[in-house]
Amino acid sequence: MKYLSLIAISALAFTAVSCGNSEKATTDSIDSISDTLAIQDTLTANDADTTAAIEAPATEETQKADEAKDSNKDLDAKVDKIVRMINEHISTVQSLKNEGIPSGSSMAFRSLEALPDYTGQLNKIKGQLSPEQKARIDEAEMKLQKLTNSWN
Repeated sequence: MKYLSLIAISALAFTAVSCGNSEKATTDSIDSISDTLAIQDTLTANDADTTAAIEAPATEETQKADEAKDSNKDLDAKVDKIVRMINEHISTVQSLKNEGIPSGSSMAFRSLEALPDYTGQLNKIKGQLSPEQKARIDEAEMKLQKLTNSWN
């Protein structure tokens, strides 16, 4: 871009010099060249400022998006852990039911008490969950509830 501008300015200067043959024409063409270079420098500076202004918010937005993804990944990991715990409850209840152990027996109580409590962890993150994450947990809890109701 600068080379094209330099060529255009040089052509303008040569044209002015060759047509005028006077000192005034040469001085005017030199002033014209100086004005053109000053305008070009201003435009280049404005382009640099505009580019910097565009890139600064973009990087802030990118950082915010990355942070949101990271926190979402953390929540996804926590949701996965909670769903695994619920599935562990489901498999334990299913095996107790299949073995014919009544829900009110001491063996059933001991087996269920040995399972990890997922409700405390769920309550800590419940307000931060996305609708999809809530749906995954609700689905797993519904399965557990249906199985528990059929076992009683």
